Amino acid sequence: MEISKVTTAIKVGKSVRVYGNDKKNWDIIWENSNDYVINNTSGRVYLIVSNGEIKKIGGSQDKGGIKGTLNWYSNSALTGGPSVRTYGIHMFITEELDNGNDVEFYVITSEKVMLPVKGLFGEETIYTNVNFKSMENKCKEDYVNVVGELPKWNIQERGESWPIYIREGCDSINNNSTKQSKKKINENTNKIRRGEITGD
Repeated sequence: MEISKVTTAIKVGKSVRVYGNDKKNWDIIWENSNDYVINNTSGRVYLIVSNGEIKKIGGSQDKGGIKGTLNWYSNSALTGGPSVRTYGIHMFITEELDNGNDVEFYVITSEKVMLPVKGLFGEETIYTNVNFKSMENKCKEDYVNVVGELPKWNIQERGESWPIYIREGCDSINNNSTKQSKKKINENTNKIRRGEITGD
């Protein structure tokens, strides 16, 4: 489905290829000057689009707004212990950019509503976020009603397995991270034994 058919989404940025950085293959240029849209903490649905085609529909309630949500894909995919989804989407976007395609990001933000919320001693009506999952599910349902299937990069929801090169690449990062953590633990243990640092 083309993003041009969607009437509720706001474009917030695009990806640009970076080289010589072992922590990421691409970065995000934020295009929406409205900080409220970028940093809004309400539940949200995000759309990843390549050359106008919706490739992924996701949802999030990250406290950093859509900026925090998408930063997981751009900044946390090649270091630490990424999930296969985080790593896989990072690599898919890298491939799109390498093929000369334009990758853009859109957001649909829920508005806060007045709802009765129960605490320990009673109930109070407050402004609160709508569960982003309801929005995400509705967006996916709308997409399937038009296209007949979920977007290509909604791998798990499509009942598919990640390509083997994605799984192996993610495993390699996680294994290296585990080895580095063990090495650091062993170094600190040896320093404690030698009295160079305390174990407190």
